[in-house]
Amino acid sequence: MNAGGKVAPHEIASKTQMFTERYMVEWLLQNSLGDLWLAICRKNGWTPEAESVFTALDARRAAWREARAKDEVPATEPMAVSEGLEERWKWWVTKPAPEGEDEGTPASIRDAKLFDPACGSGHFLVSAFDHFAALYREEARHRGEAWSEKQIAEEILERNLFGVDIDPRAVQIAAAGLYLKARALDRDARPRTLNLVAPALGLANLPPGDPALVKLRDELKAEAGVPHELTDAVLTALS
Repeated sequence: MNAGGKVAPHEIASKTQMFTERYMVEWLLQNSLGDLWLAICRKNGWTPEAESVFTALDARRAAWREARAKDEVPATEPMAVSEGLEERWKWWVTKPAPEGEDEGTPASIRDAKLFDPACGSGHFLVSAFDHFAALYREEARHRGEAWSEKQIAEEILERNLFGVDIDPRAVQIAAAGLYLKARALDRDARPRTLNLVAPALGLANLPPGDPALVKLRDELKAEAGVPHELTDAVLTALS
């Protein structure tokens, strides 16, 4: 605070918890998890329900851009969409399917994994829960099976959502948010586990030849192409 009693901008920034804007979260999820779902549908020969709204959304976007260009609507007013499919796919961008996608595409949404390596209080994970729940229901319809809301809620937390953060308090908030999401879907939901971790890493303090460190460096290079030097830098930063 300065002499005039006003709070300086840098003080406001230091006291404000920053979150990714909701529209950014939805855009990222719809163009990652959404793309994966469309690939799962192609792999199984299903027609995704979202196809019924893609044409309408594209036309609405074009009309919206034209209206915005003519200043016929306020710059801050969002494009109106209907609840349900339009709301869940409003940010999806049409794009060609990548070559060879079937090789790494799971056969079911139940086998999809979403990992947030800096999950904080779970903003992305909590939003992803709703997307997964809708896709679980759609897959059940494609398969002609009955999946209960309790089963869906528990499996999403046990099989699909993963997060890590260096702040244990943030991870606790994320866990509470996901648990409440599951209970909101079905009050009897009791997930056996939540895949959230707040690691207390001490690997950077190990000597260079320690077996655990050697194994980690070699596995990361073999499986993900991560150079040893990059692994060392990350571990040092987390120590």
